[in-house]
Amino acid sequence: MADEQTLQLLERRFWAAVCDVVVIGACCLGFFHSFNPLADEPTPLIWQPAAVVLALLATVELLTGVTPGKWLTGLAVRSREGTRAPWWRLVLRGALRLLPVGIFLLSPLAPGPNGYLLVLATALTLVICYVPACYISLMHSGTTLFDSAADTILVGVGGRQGKQTLDQPSTMP
Repeated sequence: MADEQTLQLLERRFWAAVCDVVVIGACCLGFFHSFNPLADEPTPLIWQPAAVVLALLATVELLTGVTPGKWLTGLAVRSREGTRAPWWRLVLRGALRLLPVGIFLLSPLAPGPNGYLLVLATALTLVICYVPACYISLMHSGTTLFDSAADTILVGVGGRQGKQTLDQPSTMP
C-alpha cells in the first residue's frame, strides 16, 4: 500500500510540475516575444499581462508555497514534521525554484543581441540542470533540490486524487 501511495504522490508531483512549467513558460514566452531584439517587429504590450501573472504567481509561491500545479493536484509544502513551513523556508524554496525565471527576466537589460542571447542561454542551462538535479535528489532522498535546501516536504492534502492527509506526512512528494 505504501508503494501505491508513493507512486500516486510522485504522479501528482509530476503533473504539478508540468502545470507550473506551462503557466510560467507562457509568461516567459510573453516576455520573450515582447523584448526579443532579434525579432523584426517586437510587440511590447504582451509583457504587461505576463508580468502581472508572473508577479502574482511568484508572490503567492514565496509567501504560501502554493503554485497552480500544487493547488490542482492537492499538494502542499510543509516542514519535515508535517506542520506549516515557516515563511523563510517558503521564501528560500520559492526563490531557488524561480531562480532561472529571475535570470531570464534580466535578459531585456542585456546590452545588444549577443548579451540578450547569453542571458537566455544561462537561464536555459540552469533549467536544464535543474531537471536532473531534482530527479536525482527526489530518487535519492525523497525530496527535490528545493525541498532539501529549505528543509521542507510536499504532502498530499487530500482531494479526489489521493488519500494522504496532513496527519500522515510523507518524505516522498
